[in-house]
Amino acid sequence: MRQLSRNTKYARRSALFMGALGLTTCIAPKLWPPRYTAGTGVAYAQQSITAAPATVAEAITHAQVLLDANDRTSIAAFQDAAQRSLVALFAVTGPDIITAPPTAMPTDRFTINLIRQAEQSHYGWGLAAKHFGGMFARDASITAFCRAARLAGILRADDPTLVRDALLELSGALQEGLPDYAPDDTMDTIATVAHGNLWQPYRFSFDYSRLAQEPPGPAATVALTSTATANEQAPQKQEFLITSGKVFPPFMPSAIEQGVTLSRIPPLYRKVPIPNLPPVLQLDKMIVGYERETDGPNRGLWHKVVNVFYASPYLTREKRDDRPRAEALCTQFLKLHTLALSELGLENLYMRNQNGGPNNGVTNLWLSEVSAWWPQDDDDPAVQDALGTRMPLPNTPVVLNGKKMVQSDIRNTPLWHPWGVAMTDVDEINTVHIATTPGALPNPASTITTPATNGVTPNTIPLPTRNLPDEAQSGAGAGQIDSAKGEIMFFKMTEARPESEWLRELTHEYGHVILPPFNGFRPPLEPYGNGLVGETLGMLWAASMPDQFAAQLPPNLEEAKDAGAAATTLATDLDTHVKENAIASLRFWNAHGPGSPLRSDGTQDGLEYLQGLTVYLERVYGIHLLSATLKPLAERSAPTLDNLHPVVDNGETLNAAALLESSSNALREAFANGQKTLPIWLPGALELPSDKLNTTDFIARAPLALTANTRYPGWLEVPPTAATLHIEWKTTAPNTAANAAATLQVEGGWRSQATTATTPGTTNATVIDINGRQGWQRFAFTPSANLTVVSAWFERSTSVAARALQTTSHSNGS
Repeated sequence: MRQLSRNTKYARRSALFMGALGLTTCIAPKLWPPRYTAGTGVAYAQQSITAAPATVAEAITHAQVLLDANDRTSIAAFQDAAQRSLVALFAVTGPDIITAPPTAMPTDRFTINLIRQAEQSHYGWGLAAKHFGGMFARDASITAFCRAARLAGILRADDPTLVRDALLELSGALQEGLPDYAPDDTMDTIATVAHGNLWQPYRFSFDYSRLAQEPPGPAATVALTSTATANEQAPQKQEFLITSGKVFPPFMPSAIEQGVTLSRIPPLYRKVPIPNLPPVLQLDKMIVGYERETDGPNRGLWHKVVNVFYASPYLTREKRDDRPRAEALCTQFLKLHTLALSELGLENLYMRNQNGGPNNGVTNLWLSEVSAWWPQDDDDPAVQDALGTRMPLPNTPVVLNGKKMVQSDIRNTPLWHPWGVAMTDVDEINTVHIATTPGALPNPASTITTPATNGVTPNTIPLPTRNLPDEAQSGAGAGQIDSAKGEIMFFKMTEARPESEWLRELTHEYGHVILPPFNGFRPPLEPYGNGLVGETLGMLWAASMPDQFAAQLPPNLEEAKDAGAAATTLATDLDTHVKENAIASLRFWNAHGPGSPLRSDGTQDGLEYLQGLTVYLERVYGIHLLSATLKPLAERSAPTLDNLHPVVDNGETLNAAALLESSSNALREAFANGQKTLPIWLPGALELPSDKLNTTDFIARAPLALTANTRYPGWLEVPPTAATLHIEWKTTAPNTAANAAATLQVEGGWRSQATTATTPGTTNATVIDINGRQGWQRFAFTPSANLTVVSAWFERSTSVAARALQTTSHSNGS
């Protein structure tokens, strides 16, 4: 068979991999590769092989004949033979044989024959997938060659060429990087056999069950769309794997043109000649992050989600090791990705495979030692003196060597001073850092000449003149690049940051990647508000489970010993961020309401209004409503191969007005799937004194204590088909006469009256007739005694008492 398979030189093709888990997963769970498509988009079924051979040996011979005849059905034939061979082998040895070392394997002739058949069928499967290509074929060939190499090791004594051949093919398949999809045994074999234990597959899980997805309400749950229903039923636990150790960037044909083969240049600097780049920008190490697929045809497989590129200690200043930070960012990104996808249904739509093909959902993070001001060295005292202690605000036009520039994406939070991110060329970002032509300048007083460092020609650069109001600017931070949308770059790794700042930068930039491009904001603001929105939501969700978002490092790393103290500090910082951002912006929005002209405003107030509206929708109506609101806007602005910025290029403005319109559309579907109730968190909709809403209660959507004889106004959007608003509450001391007669007076709706409480722990309930009053409505609530609002919900079908209430109120014309 080997001789026949080598009569043809197989062309290397760009390939993808897709399909179903195959048969007998009960025998070997999480071991079967997907049924991958050979370029047709339809998985081959076993029935596609006519007159299936009776034995595994015959199946292998049959598949080889097809391959020698250049018949693409040989892929399905070899895959069928491989699966049948494993079923037979596992029946004797168990599934551990494809992960155990060769020395632990049985050596009797019967088992050896089964092993040989499994090795031959997998090797042939890998060759067929490599030859014909098609959807995800490279991943299929990697899995096939991994198993062939592992099994060939057991047969080394009989035929040492088997291991050599399988490893050569596996090495070739891995030249383009680790697989996009792979079972557990493939990842283990790559780490131990192909890469010689340079890295280990570090597996861990993320439990996000503490995230308060929906407001408390009656037992019936709400699902706004079929997607929301699926999300609601999905388990709130996700498994991850990262490549902990030394992983080198994959080979790329374009790397030869750049003059590098074992490193990657961040996209911001790819047009800079290699001799002009400092070595530390030639990133020669990476961490790869995977998530376990929990449903669909690839259920149980690892799916690549993120690459983190960084420089090795041989290149960094003072031989600093950036691997712990790269691994920490990788784990945090995986968790953010899970929350965004499972709760909002959103992911990175900008990222495509290396050949410009369809989206493969992998996000690249770049860790850079240099600041965003490179080639200026902002650690140079002469540069610092010339720059001064204050730097320009974001999105501020300046002139650099005669070209119009903007200082993009400085952000400021209570946790950390503002970071300056890249100087962005209005025409093309990648030309920014090639400004090497000295010459006369129109304003010599505002220029600086930088010395030649790291092989960079001296530059004479006009300095920006706009100033920040308070704090110093360091050139560190995180940002994105217009010509490489969807990729995130962290600048100046030497700058110390608390864990909360790393997470804040990550949530902010990922917001730019996945959320609709809310635009129209004028200098000195960021042009897009989705970064701030993503940061606000991400930090709010992380605050509900700070231990899960602490830097989760493999225990073999020295830095993992300090994880406990860092987690405590992170929890405090997250609470601070929620107080200063989510709660503050919600108060701002509640004070202005849905009809404010700020809904279309491009100033700081307009940005805070957008931020507060997003928090309002998420806290008051829940994550599912927010998902149903954001997804249509994200789909409308999704990039295509022809247009990365369809909203902007079409002259559209996505702002708070667009978000309000989309939320109204989402509410029309509130009861579309037969739900009777739509729970809301009433405290989030009320204008409250500062002492009435602490961070802990806000994060947990806790019940709210109201003070007697105090009026609490607020805005609620009533779904079109809602008939009543149901509020359940309890008094603080029900045995007193005053509390026994307590009432909750309501302004808004047709009429309200007391009804029977149903929520555990409540003592009273009020039902408000809102039939026919859809859209935004102003309500106010005044308790006659101190009481606590426990739950609230809109209800589509009404009780007998509520129907009587509607009849009475309507007949009275109230």
